[in-house]
Amino acid sequence: MPAEDELSFLEKPQAQDELGRLAHYRVLKELGRGGMGCVLLGEDTKLQRQVALKVMLPRFARDANAKERFLREARAAARIKHDHVITIFQVDEANSVPFIALEFLEGASLNKYLTNKGALPLGVAVRIGREIAEGLAAVHKQGLIHRDIKLENVWLEAPKGRVKLLDFGLTRAEADDTHLTQSGVIMGTPAFMAPEQARGEKVDGRCDLFSLGVVLYRLCTGKQPFTGPSTTAVLTAIAIDTPASPRSVNAQIPESLEKVITKLLEKDPARRYASAKEVIADLNRVLKELALASKVEAPTEAIVPIPSEPRPSGSGAVSSPQSGFQPTLDMAPARDAASLPDGRGSDGRRLKVIVGGVLALLALAVAAWFLIPRGTKTPVVVPKKDDISAKALAAARSPRTKTPVVVPKKDDPPVVPAAKEPPPLNATNAKEVQSAWATKLKVPIEEKSPTGIVRWC
Repeated sequence: MPAEDELSFLEKPQAQDELGRLAHYRVLKELGRGGMGCVLLGEDTKLQRQVALKVMLPRFARDANAKERFLREARAAARIKHDHVITIFQVDEANSVPFIALEFLEGASLNKYLTNKGALPLGVAVRIGREIAEGLAAVHKQGLIHRDIKLENVWLEAPKGRVKLLDFGLTRAEADDTHLTQSGVIMGTPAFMAPEQARGEKVDGRCDLFSLGVVLYRLCTGKQPFTGPSTTAVLTAIAIDTPASPRSVNAQIPESLEKVITKLLEKDPARRYASAKEVIADLNRVLKELALASKVEAPTEAIVPIPSEPRPSGSGAVSSPQSGFQPTLDMAPARDAASLPDGRGSDGRRLKVIVGGVLALLALAVAAWFLIPRGTKTPVVVPKKDDISAKALAAARSPRTKTPVVVPKKDDPPVVPAAKEPPPLNATNAKEVQSAWATKLKVPIEEKSPTGIVRWC
């Protein structure tokens, strides 16, 4: 149960299933707690939907600078609209404490999944890394730096394991061997932070890319690249140690993927990727290479089995947390996701789709054969030998003949053939040609008798 003094900022409950009220939200339970704040499960009374409420605890909210930084960073994060970044519905202050209303997610954190289920398939691990990079590209586009990319802040949303980035800019005051985020000292988690971030130097988006490299190394090899018995030892390893090459830990990792991870983990920011978009492009090439190697088309989404998490019951009562489940401020609330599909069955489903498509095409072809009318041949009527009538002659003509057949009628006058043209004139047949032309033109010709008398005939 939450400490009463820590939740004293809540207004009195108005129903038995409430812890209290914050603005227009019904507070149903506490989901997690960090160094400077807590996460509450709430219900929006205006929109009738569940939300996650991140609240700065009163003792830290008394610091005006800390409260202003909380609200400023939350408002900046609220400008990010992307599939791989958690959606912020509202940033406000009530009863002297600032709070953020976030979407209520189904699924589990990447850290919780790995703890319960173990290693991911290599292709799914690369796809998760790419989706983290896509979320970071949206964050960096707004001029923001996440500064705390780690397994706990990567959420796998049900039902297909889509990545959501959580926890933007919430400073912690917790100092142990796992988290060292005291206000004004270190922003982030030592095992995942970039060397320049650990030294307290000015950072940019490339520090998030180093953290992405640590996450990818962990997903692909099952080991952390930088380890140590204490926070100081971890920070020293980040500053001076070179981790074992990914392929020496997991021989199934292709060289192209090893190059991406190695470049992300460069200690000098100038030697890392310049932007998240460059990382996305290289990881897309790795995914295509893995798809070709397995001769199976890469799925468009990473489907992973998500462990079940506690959820409120219909009556408003809250089920007990699982054994060993330790919620933190980084974790968003989760609903039951036990029925999520396993990504290893995607090949079988793809084969069924292909076979079904082939059968459908065959069915269409058979239907077309029986239903579509086919052309009929026109019989050619051949007249009998003794049938010389005009009608028979016309029918005997081939329909493909272009010259029309003209059949004379009974009363038409006979066709007189045209007179032949006379042959050309020359010395040999001059007289014959002269007579022919005279005949054609119907004119007399001059003829001279042997006695010298000229006559016309």
